[in-house]
Amino acid sequence: MEPWEELVAAEARYIEVRMRMFAAGAEAYEGQLRAALATVLGRRTALRALLDAPVEQTMDLLEPVFHAGLGMHAPLDVVLELLRRVDPGWLTLALRPVLSRHLEGQTRPDWEDYRCAAQLLADLGQPLLLGQLLASAAGLDDPDVREVLDDFGPLADNASNEPPVLPPELQDADRGDEQTGRERDGLYLRRAADNYLLTLLTGTEPVAGAVDAVVELGDGARRTATFLSHDDLARTLARHRRSGERLGGRYFWAQNLILVESTAPAFLDRVVADLVGSGEIRGAFATLPATSQDLLTGGDLPDGFSYPPEFVRLVEYGLTDLEPWWIMTGDLLRERHTGLAERRPGRSLVPFAERQDNDDVACCDLATGTIAVVHDYGDPKARDVARFADFPAWLHQAMVDFLEFN
Repeated sequence: MEPWEELVAAEARYIEVRMRMFAAGAEAYEGQLRAALATVLGRRTALRALLDAPVEQTMDLLEPVFHAGLGMHAPLDVVLELLRRVDPGWLTLALRPVLSRHLEGQTRPDWEDYRCAAQLLADLGQPLLLGQLLASAAGLDDPDVREVLDDFGPLADNASNEPPVLPPELQDADRGDEQTGRERDGLYLRRAADNYLLTLLTGTEPVAGAVDAVVELGDGARRTATFLSHDDLARTLARHRRSGERLGGRYFWAQNLILVESTAPAFLDRVVADLVGSGEIRGAFATLPATSQDLLTGGDLPDGFSYPPEFVRLVEYGLTDLEPWWIMTGDLLRERHTGLAERRPGRSLVPFAERQDNDDVACCDLATGTIAVVHDYGDPKARDVARFADFPAWLHQAMVDFLEFN
């Protein structure tokens, strides 16, 4: 057999075994790849197999893949190709502890490791991690390590705190005009979709850093969360490392925080639309407490009517989501009140809650002084679905419904 024929046969055999490994599932071959990455003979073949595998496998094996790129004869080009397939924001967060463990595990400085790691981080466009690496080298006396510091120091020094350049489709996305469908109101940027209203606190400058958002859904409730990009989180952690805050940047927390690839409004539009469409908005965003100002007032209310004090306290405490019941506020409440008066002209009803799974509406019945539950959009002459002596009695049943519904 000619040498080239042997190569063809070896390649065919490689493809056959690789396909069999992948068919067995990640759990079956991940351990084998991890072991191969730790050896000089198996390293390049394992890296090649990962190039043909889904990027998630590289993410699962990030630490041994990173280590495979260190050393004099390391296949740096293949490691670089693999890591360039990974989302840069995720890579910044995931590589930081990997780099920390690598530096802490060194009993003596290895200039070859330092140079390879510096080259890898520079080629990956990770100046913050490069700065972390070089900071550990700053106190070393090894002249070869100091040379790495001199060669790559300018790249880390040029890393600014400015946000990364956004892709073209997201640039200039903080405008408020007809083209974007957004309305600028001072510090706020609003966009009305079919089933929600999104308000972003962006300031008057292009978006950078955390962005607070408020979403108003069809149930009238307002929900809030804070968006933070992967890159901004990495910058925050780097700042805390320098200041010593939060154990030197070893952890970070914030209420109702959502990590995103970009905080550009065009991208946040897509994130919120996806959360609303999947229903995950209710878990990802915290409900903002409603106030009595969100209820019917003044000329909207019948003469002499006032809300039960127990109901007002419920609203003030923000307890407006009692699945399957929702306390109605704002425009939703006003629309329901107007519509109910048109559909039941012979009755004096003040609605305050609706069920999410049907058209039942809980109302204050001024004629009887009780709480009536009516089936809106049904026969106005039909009997009420239920009747309660007062609001506390209705609330007790609403809590029973909540327990049964969930």
